[in-house]
Amino acid sequence: MGHSLRLAAAAGFLLGLSGCNMVVSEEPWFTEAEAQPKPKLRDGLWVNAAPDCRFDEARPAERWPDCAEPAFVRGGETWTMRWDPGEPGQSRRIIVGWESGDPFSGGLLVTNGDHLIVQDKFGDELGEAPPGETEEGNSQGYMYAALRLRRQDEQGMVTAMEMWAVQCGPISEPERSAAERRRLRDDPDYAEEANYVTDDPFSGLTIVDNNCIAESAEAVRNAAVLSEALRPPTQLRWIRDGWR
Repeated sequence: MGHSLRLAAAAGFLLGLSGCNMVVSEEPWFTEAEAQPKPKLRDGLWVNAAPDCRFDEARPAERWPDCAEPAFVRGGETWTMRWDPGEPGQSRRIIVGWESGDPFSGGLLVTNGDHLIVQDKFGDELGEAPPGETEEGNSQGYMYAALRLRRQDEQGMVTAMEMWAVQCGPISEPERSAAERRRLRDDPDYAEEANYVTDDPFSGLTIVDNNCIAESAEAVRNAAVLSEALRPPTQLRWIRDGWR
């Protein structure tokens, strides 16, 4: 389950996506002929935060909580901060280095209504194991996410956007009777095993292991629209000039 989508670049600035319940394809459904220009981000301090993350953005980035991940954009490059984990309860993170990467490296963007689809390649040549791979399986393929640009400044530079994974469908809770759940809750060795893939895939998707294969470009486009309701999109926005 530990595979991560590389479209967010090595630094993980844009989005760390789960390796399960993801729409994949063995061949790319979109080509360079359909590609849109990659967004140009405004230089300065950015934050990647979950919708329910509450923090004081006026404080230095080192004092933001873990749910608010800072990054610094400069001249088209994105730099993320590496932290000293410190002691438990430490209120201030300490920067110990920087990691650079293009947040859209390797991703091909195509339009899909009011948002873009990001198609990104995974495979052995990237040092990554594809989802659901078997010894006989294909070691390369493509995964998908969705990107919506929310705001731009007067120069047309992006200052806010949101992203979400293109998923196979809604994941249901394991079916158990009330009596069985009560019994299991009283068992100290019991931990609820979550479902990792939907049992009700969106149209045009076929479940394979813990992910699903898209049968067409239209299936990817449809899943991108429907997936937005499954999990709140990750919010990314410009905070201010400078890196702190």
